[in-house]
Amino acid sequence: MHKKGFTLAEVLIALVVVGVLSAILIPTLITAAPDEELLRAKKAYNTLVRALEYLTNSGPYDVTNGNLDATAYIRGTTSTNKTQRKRFLCNNLAEVLNTKSADCTKTNNIHNKITNSCTSSYTTDDTNGNPLCIKTTTGSSGTALDYDTLRDTLDSVCENTYSGYSTGLNAQIETTDNILWSVQNTNFSNYSTVTIDGISVPSFYGVICIDTGKSTSSDYVFGMGVRRDGRVITGTKLQELLEEDDEDTD
Repeated sequence: MHKKGFTLAEVLIALVVVGVLSAILIPTLITAAPDEELLRAKKAYNTLVRALEYLTNSGPYDVTNGNLDATAYIRGTTSTNKTQRKRFLCNNLAEVLNTKSADCTKTNNIHNKITNSCTSSYTTDDTNGNPLCIKTTTGSSGTALDYDTLRDTLDSVCENTYSGYSTGLNAQIETTDNILWSVQNTNFSNYSTVTIDGISVPSFYGVICIDTGKSTSSDYVFGMGVRRDGRVITGTKLQELLEEDDEDTD
């Protein structure tokens, strides 16, 4: 029985069709593929929220009524005690994160990049714990918390400390998913508050920077702020990523 094969013309036509389809589909698939670094940023946020919930509710800070204040554990006014208090959050995060390596004795330079101040009087915690504080704005609808400025500042503080993966953030913690964490040296002894509509909330935020990308770009550097009660606020870049997720689920 004679077997009929494909003619050269048919093979060429098939190759042209495959080429056209590839040209159409491959860019679409690349665009649709999730950015691994951005996914890690979202994961880092969720991980931090869970870690702080543990630390403030059932972890080492529980005896201080759920506040991230290390003075209940490390008392005294010596420089050694002050240093240990400021490293307390970093040390405890290193215990509850999926940590690959940690060195909380490493000095970060986050606090040197913070220039915002509270709208009311405040005190810094020990030394070099420059507070990043929420501000208020007054408009036609009354007084409101200026979260937009705070979010932008969180990002700018972290981006301005960045010069390259592994060195730019002076990160104290690296987790098993290759995220670098830089934790501001603060013991959260600042009790400053702002009151809006009769509700008083802490105004002081400690800064945590994360770097999710092994590159020399600050595009994958994200800022977050942590209140002394363990609440987390995201910088503008990370907030936009989280809002995209909310839109996708609607």
